[in-house]
Amino acid sequence: MPITAAGRKRKGDAAELEVLRLLRDELGDQLVRARLEGVNDHGDITGLAECAVQVKNYADTARAIREGLAGVAQQKTNAGLMWGAVFVRRRGGKFFVAMDASDWVSLYREAVLR
Repeated sequence: MPITAAGRKRKGDAAELEVLRLLRDELGDQLVRARLEGVNDHGDITGLAECAVQVKNYADTARAIREGLAGVAQQKTNAGLMWGAVFVRRRGGKFFVAMDASDWVSLYREAVLR
């Protein structure tokens, strides 16, 4: 049975709230779910310094990565940020994070080699 548009929205909202709770527990309460911004989208969760965050909860994780990386690249450009990260739910409920390789190298350089 196909999932409805309303069902997809609920599924996406629940995943965003779960990632928000995870990030707030570790990084602080300054993080918030973003409002829908249309063409000026800055990501699903805002408040991380220099990082746009996209959340995907698709059964097809390859599609989630492909669409998420394309979306977060645009969002980081819209917001003028350095990095973009896509939180993708995998089967079993846990999330993994996907990033463009150049973003990962830049982040590593800033975090470790400074």
